[in-house]
Amino acid sequence: MSDVHTRIGLLSLSSPHALPQVLDLLHAEADGRVGISAPFTGPLGARDALRQAELAMASLIPGEAATETYGQSALPLALAHSPAAARELRDAVLGPVLALPAADRDALIATVRAWFDCGGSLAATAARLHYHRNTINHRLRRIEQLTGLDRSDPRAAAQLYVAVLADRLFGRD
Repeated sequence: MSDVHTRIGLLSLSSPHALPQVLDLLHAEADGRVGISAPFTGPLGARDALRQAELAMASLIPGEAATETYGQSALPLALAHSPAAARELRDAVLGPVLALPAADRDALIATVRAWFDCGGSLAATAARLHYHRNTINHRLRRIEQLTGLDRSDPRAAAQLYVAVLADRLFGRD
């Protein structure tokens, strides 16, 4: 007997006004990743809607229960359109970090991920990870040294963010 890893459903609504309620219900009941297409009007749109729903699901973090509607989060969706390119970008940017022993690598990536999640606040990152602010700053400087990217430069920070997001979405082979 095979496990079902993906379930596909089509929803016909008598009124587009019901869509927010349906999305709220899906979000509340999700026990895995749920990708939702943009609304479509007829059976001929089902094929495109299926692809949109698959991409929306691929733009969610594996292992987390969440819903995503196609087009709502542009950057994860762009990475989901080309997982191979996303992995190449991750490897190009984070290569020296990924080459570290697992414990060091994971600590650095968890730190920079939390730093982005906390909006670049050292204090909030330290509180979230239960480390001293200096430890967080030291780890972030180490990432800068390894990658050659200065986190205070918006373009460099963007590259680092996209690489960390790709790592989070697609993991390591």
